[in-house]
Amino acid sequence: MKDIKSPDREIPSKSQRKRDMAELQTLGKQLVEMPSRVFVSMDLPDNLREAVEFARAIRSNEARRRQLQYIGRIMRSVNADQIRSQLQRYKHDKQTVSQQHHDLEELRESLISDGETALTELLGKFPDANNKTLRQLIRNARTEHQQDRSGKACRALFRHLRDLTESADKKTIG
Repeated sequence: MKDIKSPDREIPSKSQRKRDMAELQTLGKQLVEMPSRVFVSMDLPDNLREAVEFARAIRSNEARRRQLQYIGRIMRSVNADQIRSQLQRYKHDKQTVSQQHHDLEELRESLISDGETALTELLGKFPDANNKTLRQLIRNARTEHQQDRSGKACRALFRHLRDLTESADKKTIG
């Protein structure tokens, strides 16, 4: 179907408009479900921010559904691409943090199981690391692991490795 005023411009079908509205409503739902600390830092219009905050407080399913429809209606008048990019950035940051956490867990497990080889590699990567402290933490975690006790020493080793990588990251940035 063509617009009478501009012959080269296509008017989207009713089905396409419905799909677009459903996509905007889904985007609004993602805003409602994201953590408050991230939501506060997002650049959103005031009316959209208020509608999302109101939806967060609603506990009734039907009222929440209607509020999400209202958020979708508000989103028709805002720049949805900007909101999508902010959500993508949040998801990417979340995935990066998760990957770093998994990498540290693998490093900790290799230090406990491989011992000296993994420690030598770690000290090669982080020359400022305290060798004595690391050896003690590894020894405690290994003993704990062998005795099938709670993971207090393993958590201490993990925290130390996390602090070590964070301090190295700060040195490279700063």
